[in-house]
Amino acid sequence: MAAALVNHGAISIELFTDTNGEHLSVFAKLEPMLAELRAEFGPQFAANLEKLVDATPRGRERAAAVRERVKAIKAQVSQRLKAAQ
Repeated sequence: MAAALVNHGAISIELFTDTNGEHLSVFAKLEPMLAELRAEFGPQFAANLEKLVDATPRGRERAAAVRERVKAIKAQVSQRLKAAQ
């Protein structure tokens, strides 16, 4: 819903991106499987989110960076769990 508010001008993209980064984290999780999700739930699935990410300065690049950080964190946690056994 927040993405739609920004996309329709109810909230400026500058204000939104200055105070929020959650849209990038959510998109980082969904993007790799977006085609499959749209095949299952319809072509409009996460369309407002994708439009907002594309309108965000360096949005796709930042989402990819979030995805890589999450991968690194998961790897560290996995290593620590193995070391603790």
